[in-house]
Amino acid sequence: MLETGDRNSAVTTQLDRGGVALGRWGRRQYDVVMARVLAPPVWPRALVLLAVLAGAILRLVDLHGVPPGLHQDEAIYAYDAYSLAMTGRDHLGHPFNLVGFEAFGEWAPPLLILIEAPFVGLFGLHVELVRAITALICVAGVPIV
Repeated sequence: MLETGDRNSAVTTQLDRGGVALGRWGRRQYDVVMARVLAPPVWPRALVLLAVLAGAILRLVDLHGVPPGLHQDEAIYAYDAYSLAMTGRDHLGHPFNLVGFEAFGEWAPPLLILIEAPFVGLFGLHVELVRAITALICVAGVPIV
């Protein structure tokens, strides 16, 4: 703390290092107030948490029945994951591949299949499991968006 004014005068003003007059406040009270002012607000984190919770509820409720049946992409990704876990090859017999898996004349991205493979290998080929993995990946992406 710096003090300004005449040493003999009874009135002095306390200044912080930035030159702001503190008046009756001491340095400790000033630091407490500034910490509260400069602290990040809590409500953005609460909104993100609320969005993640809403996304989880919407994605994880009734995995078996909504939508009814498996879409062909879900089915081929799940079967490729199953085949990869059991034999180390995709459903067409191609060995372990990091570039892409052939499916219905197009190439499927391998990331989802490679993530699903250990879970399908451990727990079996079930609709709920395949959709839960995709739903959990989507819920993890909600804060990014």
